Amino acid sequence: MLSINLRSAFLLTQLACRRMLAQERPGGSVVNIASVHTAGALPASVAYDAATWGMIGMTKSLAVELADRNLRFNAVSPGLVATRIWEDVKNAAPSHAECEAHFGSNIPIGRPIDADEVAELVAFLLSDRSRAYSATPMAIARS
Repeated sequence: MLSINLRSAFLLTQLACRRMLAQERPGGSVVNIASVHTAGALPASVAYDAATWGMIGMTKSLAVELADRNLRFNAVSPGLVATRIWEDVKNAAPSHAECEAHFGSNIPIGRPIDADEVAELVAFLLSDRSRAYSATPMAIARS
């Protein structure tokens, strides 16, 4: 869990930073995808929670460390996203309707997030339109 969800992100971010710093005009933006587990926890999710909190810590540290080099870092912590995993959860449940009602009752917007909604936020954070945002509590989006 830690290798897949944190170490891989660390290594990829390290590579991206090296490339962005080696450019003629150093700079760029990195957006890491964490999880709503940074706002809460569930039983049997210790390793996953540790990895997502590690992602937030890494993102904040890099934002502070490399701000003067024109690099921005943000993390997005989405809640339940309508992915294949969500479909697998519903298919494993005795009832799709009861499963959707149960999870929906714990989500403020009452439904899973569409992957496109997460992608739009990430695209904004990667764009120059977000140049004032970098890993402050206000810039870390949660649903």
